[in-house]
Amino acid sequence: MTDDWIEIGKIGIDAGLVWIGDPCYLRADAHNNPLADWGEFCQWLDTDNPLRVKAHGMLGVASSTGYGDGLYPVLARLSPDRRVAELRVVFIPDNDEN
Repeated sequence: MTDDWIEIGKIGIDAGLVWIGDPCYLRADAHNNPLADWGEFCQWLDTDNPLRVKAHGMLGVASSTGYGDGLYPVLARLSPDRRVAELRVVFIPDNDEN
């Protein structure tokens, strides 16, 4: 695997958090889907944890972003046969002085 990270795009955030998971589980008719509406999703988050990170079975993980809303770069690291091996979202860049 290469050690090089390449920027593959940016994600726009308007909720102060990012979701990582399989989109098929976001369907309203998915079995036991706590994400069927925004209110249920917000109740499902782990608000006792300041990072707001919570895994929920196979549904996925939600994480707060570095500064809330914004546009954040997404980087990928590729395997030797050019498949995506890892993803990274940069919420606070290394050169950030805050």
